[in-house]
Amino acid sequence: MQRPRRRAAAALPRLPHAERFAPAGFAALVAGWTAATLPFFPAGFPAGLALAAALLALWRGRAGLAFALAVPILPLGNVSLGLALLYSGIAAAWLALFWGDARSGLAFVFGPLLGFLGCIGLLPLAVATVRSPLRRASLAAAGIVTAALAAGFRHAGLPFTGERPPLGLGLAGAGSPAAVAGTLLRELGRHQVLFLECGVVAVAAAALPYARPLGLRGIVVFGAALLAATAALAPGLHALALAGTATVTTVTLAALERRGGKAAH
Repeated sequence: MQRPRRRAAAALPRLPHAERFAPAGFAALVAGWTAATLPFFPAGFPAGLALAAALLALWRGRAGLAFALAVPILPLGNVSLGLALLYSGIAAAWLALFWGDARSGLAFVFGPLLGFLGCIGLLPLAVATVRSPLRRASLAAAGIVTAALAAGFRHAGLPFTGERPPLGLGLAGAGSPAAVAGTLLRELGRHQVLFLECGVVAVAAAALPYARPLGLRGIVVFGAALLAATAALAPGLHALALAGTATVTTVTLAALERRGGKAAH
């Protein structure tokens, strides 16, 4: 008996309850963490903002996304006008990109969470249920950036390299968004491995659902390519960690493919 033809790209199975409650949790994390980390709001406000973001996300995905993205504007403005204006433009573009899939718009929080656990290489797998390749790639890239920012606030090692982030970037009081962007790009240029790994993970996130319809052979090729691309750039122990996460990704996809094959029969 021939197996039925499958779609060109098969995303990971969706969990109905997770689709409803995970976005609320993401909104609460983004609003609460930024309000608590960036000095501006009085004591007690971070918890209230987190609750408001969660309730808005449960009510309307777009409302929760917009609210959570808006929370950092005032704290960043407290640092510099240019930083707040630059962030506002990025947040507006992000809201436009995820307007049609607002409940996925904050899934980049997987980046800091996985970075804290030392398994940021699982980021492509974490965002695999998002349907659009462009949105998956954007979430993965944003996840790497936010993981690096979170590491900076904790004074911990940056993802992929373990390098210590700078204690300050000299952005205080900057009034021009262009000047702020230039400073950030120069700092990113000092961490080329992080920049390159960000691109690799974004491409992997976009391509991952397309590996499943190719069968076990295609999944193994995808896993090997992910392992080679990420581990070749990362030094020492970080390469071993990436090898582990690439293996977990490959095994997970293979297990889903095998289960799907049995279901087709």
